[in-house]
Amino acid sequence: MGTLLHIELQTRYQLSPGPTLRAAFYLNELVIRLLAKNDPYPEFFRQYWTSLTSLSFETDHEQVLRVFERELLAHLGYGVITDKDVDAGRAISPNQRYHYNAEYGPSSTRAKGCPIHGASLLALGSGRFSSQTERDEAKRLMRYLLRIHLGDRPLGSRSLFLPHP
Repeated sequence: MGTLLHIELQTRYQLSPGPTLRAAFYLNELVIRLLAKNDPYPEFFRQYWTSLTSLSFETDHEQVLRVFERELLAHLGYGVITDKDVDAGRAISPNQRYHYNAEYGPSSTRAKGCPIHGASLLALGSGRFSSQTERDEAKRLMRYLLRIHLGDRPLGSRSLFLPHP
């Protein structure tokens, strides 16, 4: 894993060992792997700082991680469409099933891409998940989208989330 240098935090906080620290390692690895070296990214690092702060106070780490991933992709120029069916031109319906294609976005008519319910897309867009299904589908969608940019080399931090015997 790489190392982030020269990040200035306005507030000090403690990341407790366990799930919080593992989630922070995951955020760091995404930043190191996806952002160009030596570019300052001042706007994005405000989001990074907010996410780290949220991890230290929030109990729903999944929500913090999904919002961070969504914002990271947007910063890279690959914003996640969560409010519109790109083929039908209509607003996302919570009860409709869609397929999210990385090149086009969510579609109710195309059967190519990552399957996801409208409620999960809307939850990802708002950053508030009300069910485990929404969390799981948002996670699957973000993995699908991030894999395109990360390539075949797996994230080392994901191994921290696996159960150890």
